[in-house]
Amino acid sequence: MGLIFAKINKLAGAVLDIFYPRVCSGCGGGIEKESGMVCWQCRSMLEFVERPYCEKCGDPVEGKVMHQYECSFCCDNPPAFFMARSVFKYRGIARNLVHAFKYSNATYLASDLADYLAALWDTNCRNFCPDAVIGVPLYPRKERGRGYNQSFLLGKQLASRLGIEFDGTRLKRIVDTKTQTDLKASERRANVKGAFVVRDDGWTSGRFFILVDDVMTTGSTVRECASVLMKAGASGVVVLTVARG
Repeated sequence: MGLIFAKINKLAGAVLDIFYPRVCSGCGGGIEKESGMVCWQCRSMLEFVERPYCEKCGDPVEGKVMHQYECSFCCDNPPAFFMARSVFKYRGIARNLVHAFKYSNATYLASDLADYLAALWDTNCRNFCPDAVIGVPLYPRKERGRGYNQSFLLGKQLASRLGIEFDGTRLKRIVDTKTQTDLKASERRANVKGAFVVRDDGWTSGRFFILVDDVMTTGSTVRECASVLMKAGASGVVVLTVARG
């Protein structure tokens, strides 16, 4: 039965490709189905986050650093998470993709972006044994307006690839915070302070989590989420994001 459904889905996909040709989400040009939803040329233009970067928060550093490096902010304000890592620098094609995914209902990008997150995990975090994936929650009003939570879509896809559980119910955003986009770093930290809680039914205690979000800029949001998870008894948190601003 599973084989029959697979063949039907493959045929349906072929028919759709005939009547509705795929368009690259990065440049708007034509696309080969083997490249997912992003053409090969745009994929080649994506800028990956590479060393040197802060070993704690993953923030890239310009120039040469010949030793393991931890940024001054993490030294002065140690985050609750073990480490944070991002796939791309938030500019160019990566910015176009994340913006379309987050604001333009391009939910079909979740699969491609989750593939990158899974590769990021495999290359950076293999020594950890996660129990579950958690996405950064939106305030209910905002999620209703958008129609989806982009971090949850990524988290579900990543959890499926890693063969672990996704939980979208226990970490809650209880404050309808204003957008972080135009805020300074100190304002961002103040904006999300106390904005998240864990619905503590004992499930969190002793579990190791992958916390997923689309973009990490100053890290204020994921720092606050990791903090409340650790206070609820989590054994550890690693943060993965698609892009780093």
